Amino acid sequence: MRLFLYKALSNPVYICHTEEDPILRAFLLSTELNKVATFDKEFYPDYRALSDEVSQFATDLIGCARTSEEVECVLRQITGFGRTCTFVYPRLLLALDHEQKTFIAHPNVQQLVESKWIGTWHEWKVRSTWLKCLSVIPQMVMLPIIAFIVLLAPNSKRAQFYEIPVNKFLSSVANYLIFLTFVFLQSRSDKIEQLRGPPNTGANARLIIFDRSRILIEYLSF
Repeated sequence: MRLFLYKALSNPVYICHTEEDPILRAFLLSTELNKVATFDKEFYPDYRALSDEVSQFATDLIGCARTSEEVECVLRQITGFGRTCTFVYPRLLLALDHEQKTFIAHPNVQQLVESKWIGTWHEWKVRSTWLKCLSVIPQMVMLPIIAFIVLLAPNSKRAQFYEIPVNKFLSSVANYLIFLTFVFLQSRSDKIEQLRGPPNTGANARLIIFDRSRILIEYLSF
């Protein structure tokens, strides 16, 4: 019976003794069990329960990591990662592809992702939600200064601070809000002057330049 065969293959002891990468095997087997469950309706609950057990096994393995360096070593594994683009933690993206929610939500993984997200900006962690949302406002004012610092002194501490993911996210949001402001002003100018085409204010040209600059920045960031 196929269900008994999958139960044997899903045994944690068997996986550890037969696989060089038990976490990858657990991901693949969990996905396979979910697919089999959709075809074998009579034993659907059994296959889903078995899939959850295999997923929990992968979660327990990442829980055995004693330091953040060990967690990072696991998440940097590229085995099974079939994408051509580069990614800091390929195993984490693979877990997302296989819908391994318990693995992704494990405190060891979340702690590492959070430390990578905020970098050296520890103050961000203790800020309230409202203060985090309002942080984009000064970022809008600072965008030209940030651009000059990153371009002229890319290796400086200040430039490295603006390169951390959370700061890059704030800059991206600030950039987009400025773009929307330009679009709103352009649309409002059209309505006031009651013209079908763009008015002769130069705003249309600024919009084009701003949009092309954003596209170039996004391209260079990859």
